[in-house]
Amino acid sequence: PFVVAPFVRILITVIVPFVAAELEEAVTDDQRDDFDKPNHCRNCCRSRLKCLSRCCRCLRCGFAPIARILGLIFSYDGGNIGGAPFIWKGWPYSHLKPVPEAIPKCRHDGFWAEGEAKAVEEAKSRTEASLYQASRKVFEPIDELLELKMSFLFVVFFVPVMPAGLIPTLIARLLEVRFKRTKCFFVRRRDWPADAQLLHRTQNGFTQVAAVLAVFWHVGLVLWSYNDEVNEWGGLATIAVWFGSSVIINLFLWAAGVLALKIWDRRMGHPGINELS
Repeated sequence: PFVVAPFVRILITVIVPFVAAELEEAVTDDQRDDFDKPNHCRNCCRSRLKCLSRCCRCLRCGFAPIARILGLIFSYDGGNIGGAPFIWKGWPYSHLKPVPEAIPKCRHDGFWAEGEAKAVEEAKSRTEASLYQASRKVFEPIDELLELKMSFLFVVFFVPVMPAGLIPTLIARLLEVRFKRTKCFFVRRRDWPADAQLLHRTQNGFTQVAAVLAVFWHVGLVLWSYNDEVNEWGGLATIAVWFGSSVIINLFLWAAGVLALKIWDRRMGHPGINELS
């Protein structure tokens, strides 16, 4: 779990969904093949498809449902992509066509102005990008932070089982944090922006509680696992020593943290806690 599991999580959550979406788009033949292509390119593509051998077309038709199933499992949002009919129908959105009444035209020569034509193309490309975004699963920052918290708890409480596993776990976490940027921009749909104060407050409280519980956990492991005289002490005495030692260590760490923070604030020139109040 310390060496293999972190890298498997990166593979399952980022690389496999990205590959599944790219494979589905490359294998299937639907309306997306005509995005951002002029009419002569579309006719050329159609003529090339007609020239393909029957074997290649049969393979493409046979692998298209498999690729769509993989895309539906790992990448696409079933509610926005059409659900199960997406497997045999493919991309649910049709070609984008400008509405004639909404197209601005030049009053003098009857042709579109150059700036107006660029505005229409830009609006079309933005609409196509919006359709791609709507088809993906939502990137949820709270779930991503929850994964990091669970990984932190796993390392804190079970590191005595395999201390050498901290190094590959740390490398995997550094890679995972950087892969989340790729996951947000290329694999998942970007969610609406929201206030990040909740994430910061919960992260600070979680770190403090986890540190306190980790002290109790490791003191108990040392006291019960490596103490040959635990049977002679008795249950109440062992629990009292365990609880008292854990409280003393937590108080010492808290005092050391407060002192280090005050020294840092004085050196950096920031006002202390008492000055702010």
